[in-house]
Amino acid sequence: MKLIVRADDFGIADSVTWGALRGFQEGIVTSSGVMTNMPSSEVACQQAKIHPEFCFGQDINIATGKCVAPKEKLPTMVNEEGYFRRSGIIREMIKKGEEPFPYDEVYLEVVAQVEKFISLVGRKPAYLNGHAFRSPNFSKALKDVADQYGLICMDEIVEKYDLENCGFKSSGKFAQGWYQLPFKNDTQLATDSEQFFIDHFDELLVRDVSYIICHPGYVSMDLMECSTLNLVRMKDLQMCISPKVRELIESHHVELISIKEFVEEYDK
Repeated sequence: MKLIVRADDFGIADSVTWGALRGFQEGIVTSSGVMTNMPSSEVACQQAKIHPEFCFGQDINIATGKCVAPKEKLPTMVNEEGYFRRSGIIREMIKKGEEPFPYDEVYLEVVAQVEKFISLVGRKPAYLNGHAFRSPNFSKALKDVADQYGLICMDEIVEKYDLENCGFKSSGKFAQGWYQLPFKNDTQLATDSEQFFIDHFDELLVRDVSYIICHPGYVSMDLMECSTLNLVRMKDLQMCISPKVRELIESHHVELISIKEFVEEYDK
């Protein structure tokens, strides 16, 4: 059995960058998506550049922080200072059946973020993923840009190989995962990611390939200011570097693989 462990939001804050990097070096993280539009993006891209042995894709972020494309070309996506609307507002629009973004604008921003990754890291991202939500135009732009640059589009891989039925989307408790909505401080502090993984590990073993997403990191003020998913990140880091989790994986002969390795082996 093979297991993909994806750590999202690399670069949303320095504290998350260093936590996710520790998850690679000492733990079970096999892949992580870099954000290129946040104040910490240059630090994250530098780490991705000096660690080509790790699988760094890209999280396209149009839910928090500033745009990378010229703000005057994104009149409906950002405010006068170039900041995106927060994900909660966008999700409410999507629930109502509204499309939050004109295709031309979101396509331009996706391209700009990919180009910034290439410029700072010196290579193309291993895969392309959208952060936080999907809308029809966002999904189309992700696919179109992935095709344009010859990149792995995570949405297509997840659908093609039924990966959404693995990990958090599997039957049983992993269907909801350990995150509780809304992200309140008390529920995040009460979360035990490590124990959840151990208690429900058997649900992952029923598949040839299972796939889970986590958010390891340390907690900092810049993280608290830009994301409501914050305190639980230290719990996810604990899970990723846990000797108990590592022993469980090794005792069941589970092979940890990256998204890039999965595609190279299965998508032929």
